[in-house]
Parts: sequence; structure tokens; C-alpha cells
Amino acid sequence: MLAVSPRGLAEHLAVPLSVIDVPSVEIGRIAVQMAVERQDEPLPAETRLLAPVLTENGSCAAPSAG
Repeated sequence: MLAVSPRGLAEHLAVPLSVIDVPSVEIGRIAVQMAVERQDEPLPAETRLLAPVLTENGSCAAPSAG
């Protein structure tokens, strides 16, 4: 099992859960920056990609060879 969520959320669960971190602070910072840049003049749409970070906590494994 694997969660896609802010890392801190999975740290408080009763069972270990591997997590792909959603960098919510960074997403918010970029969103505000983009909104401010577009406040006075319209700019073309923009896509920004953030690298995922996997924190393994033993809830997933490779398939067995059999």
C-alpha cells in the first residue's frame, strides 16, 4: 500500500505506510508567486513539475518471482 499525501500525515498513522510526498508548502509558494506575477498583466498558462519524494516505510514491496 502506498499513500500520496503530505509526509507528516502518514507519520501519525498506527501502521507504517510508504508515502509519496505532496510538497504542499512548495506548491503553495509557487501558486502565490504565479498569481502575483499575473496580477498586473496576463501571462500564458504555465506548468511546473516538482520531483516526487518516496519515503519507504515497509508497506510495499516488489512482486515475488513465482
